[in-house]
Amino acid sequence: LCYAAWIRIRPLRLRQDIYDLRDELFDEALAAGALTDPGYRQLRLQLNSWARSAAMISFPSLVYLLVTLDDDLPTPIPSERPEVQAILERTYDRLARRLIRYVAFETLPGLIVLATLVPLWVVRVTFIARIAHRISEIVQQNAADSMRQASPAYSVVH
Repeated sequence: LCYAAWIRIRPLRLRQDIYDLRDELFDEALAAGALTDPGYRQLRLQLNSWARSAAMISFPSLVYLLVTLDDDLPTPIPSERPEVQAILERTYDRLARRLIRYVAFETLPGLIVLATLVPLWVVRVTFIARIAHRISEIVQQNAADSMRQASPAYSVVH
């Protein structure tokens, strides 16, 4: 019952977060005098498009987009003004983070993938850390042995 409600609520939350991003972008562009900037206008259209299609965004649909439309994705129009470009990049980054959070943590397939990959990642990181530590110990031991063999005074002092 809760999951059924969650399925209906999560796209609404995503849509609202995208509208909030769009509103913040508008406020920043207005303050910078960039409402006619082509980069701003393109990003605003993209935010509207993402908000409109929020109910259709899913883990499989984003994977499909990443795999098949890589060359067909529109290139963001850069702004000629560095301060406006910084606003645009910050908004693109925040949108990407929100979409990743939505797909990875707010959808069942995303949670299943995370539940599968996180333990594997932890094992990998732990294994690599242990190997790196052991290699470091071996290198230090070999360096100390080399110093002892090269210098008789070293072994007497140490």
